[in-house]
Amino acid sequence: MIKKLLLTFLFCFTTSVCFAGLQEYTTGSGNFTAEFTGDHIITLVGGGGAGGAGGSAHKYGGGGGGGGGLCQKTVSLTATSTYAYSVGAAGLHVDGDDGGVGGDTTFVVGATTYTASGGGGGKDYAAGAGAGAGGGATNGTINNTGGAGAAGTTTYGGGGGSGAGTTGTGNAGSTSTGGVAKTLYGGAGGNGGTANHEVGYVGALYGGAGGGATGPTVTYEAGNGYAGYIRIEWTGNRRIINIE
Repeated sequence: MIKKLLLTFLFCFTTSVCFAGLQEYTTGSGNFTAEFTGDHIITLVGGGGAGGAGGSAHKYGGGGGGGGGLCQKTVSLTATSTYAYSVGAAGLHVDGDDGGVGGDTTFVVGATTYTASGGGGGKDYAAGAGAGAGGGATNGTINNTGGAGAAGTTTYGGGGGSGAGTTGTGNAGSTSTGGVAKTLYGGAGGNGGTANHEVGYVGALYGGAGGGATGPTVTYEAGNGYAGYIRIEWTGNRRIINIE
């Protein structure tokens, strides 16, 4: 009796597929869940400070707020693990008083908290109309400071500073003009008021600070800052095994 042996050959082919991901947050707090294990680039911008209130006479202006700082770092995250984050809130104007401070933007990996600090609020005219300082940053490979606001005077409200960018410190406000946007991700500062009893203007995009007003009441409000920002980017390769 002859026995026949049938042999089945399995051919295995391995391919590698490149993928990329992006997650952005512009408000609130929560947890980010990593999709793969490996390097992720995190970019954080702090909230912009608000401008200060003006005086009761003529064009007496409050100071401009300071822009939010920027922190950037490449961190190793683990698939399915969660990481706490918080986006810094915009600094808000206060009628007849100093502008509110921008909130800090944070991202936590293990025992390390990466932080882009919010900008300071501009002082109201009665308190000297001083400018808000730009926010700083900690624990990043890039730690850039937001642009300072400009002080108010008897003829205008100070311009707000811009948010910091990946390319450097944010641009400061100059006289009543807000600091121009800073590449990448730093929003422009708002202009200060220049007419009799005029509002200050809101910061434009991430970390931009508000301009100072030339009026003390709700009708002539100082500009609010703009909220912060979180950007998480990653790339990787997945191995796919095909069996035939």
